[in-house]
Formats: sequence, structure tokens, C-alpha cells
Amino acid sequence: MTDENKKPEELTLVERAEKAAGNLKIENDRQEELLKRQSEENAFSKLGGQTNAGQIPQTPKVETEKEYAARMLRGGK
Repeated sequence: MTDENKKPEELTLVERAEKAAGNLKIENDRQEELLKRQSEENAFSKLGGQTNAGQIPQTPKVETEKEYAARMLRGGK
């Protein structure tokens, strides 16, 4: 088949592979940029997170048997 008889939309196997490789490169570059952004966001999230410094941990209140019985008689929550 010569170039004169070739249809404009008809691509050879090599041309299709080159086109696919070009598309893959574009998508890989885009993915790399997204990963950089995600990495930066994770770093900011960790650096800007909350700290437990200066906070006293809450200890659960121990309920006596009388308090438990009274709560159950009131409705149980």
C-alpha cells in the first residue's frame, strides 16, 4: 500500500503505538503532578494537625452501684 492509496484515518501499527505512547506520557505527567499535590496536602495536614500538648486526658467517671440502680430506674441511659 502506498501513501497515495492510504486513507487519512487509517493508521499503521507503528503510528498507533506512537500515538498511544504520547497519550501515556501525557497521562503519566498529569498523574505525577497529582501525586505531588497529594503529598504536599498530606504534609500540610500533618503539620497543621491538632496536638495533645497541655491537655488533660478525660478519665471516664466510675459509676457506683447506687448511681447505676438509680439510672436504671429512671430509664436507663
